[in-house]
Amino acid sequence: MARNQVTPTSGLSTSENSETATFTVALATVPEFAVDVAITSLDVTEGLVRIPSGTSASSLTLSFAADISALTPQTVVVAGQSYDVGTEPAGTVYTVQVGSVSSSDTGYAAIDPDNVVARNLDFP
Repeated sequence: MARNQVTPTSGLSTSENSETATFTVALATVPEFAVDVAITSLDVTEGLVRIPSGTSASSLTLSFAADISALTPQTVVVAGQSYDVGTEPAGTVYTVQVGSVSSSDTGYAAIDPDNVVARNLDFP
């Protein structure tokens, strides 16, 4: 059965002084056709996303080829953003959406992967 593996989906912490956290996305089986997975921060005031060598943005797309390399996890970096510094001592919880899977492989096109929950810690 085709599915995405997202690890971890919770417990990530970023901070307003630019601390980052990471999670990975991988496919469980080699797809028949290429698979694209959209990654989107649902609160850009708290966190942005990027690949390890990229620039932070509100969203990005991970591309998996239709070969054995699709089984290699791809890393997503979540970067905390400075917004209302010091107003929420416990930090603010936000979601990174892992979804909008695009593929001609019908097994992957129908998947709704788990989202990732992170907390952006405030610093006074």
